Amino acid sequence: MALRNGYFDLARALEQLGLDDLPVVEDASAPICEHVADRLADVLLDLDAVSQVLRAEHSNGLSWLEPHIQRLYDDVNSLMGKMVD
Repeated sequence: MALRNGYFDLARALEQLGLDDLPVVEDASAPICEHVADRLADVLLDLDAVSQVLRAEHSNGLSWLEPHIQRLYDDVNSLMGKMVD
């Protein structure tokens, strides 16, 4: 697992998966706001997938994560709404 000092290390996880050399921006001509919105949309999809897994596996001992994942989802969704305004 990609942990550093007890915390999840995204850079290390990406490196372990061989994804550390992927381009950060696929279309350099698009506005930065569009890139950020695309990345946030990816985060929402991933958080939704995590929620579905947690709901499907109630006996796994990780159900305590559900409200935290929902809070993250709500926060990211709110950020996206503010970007559109």
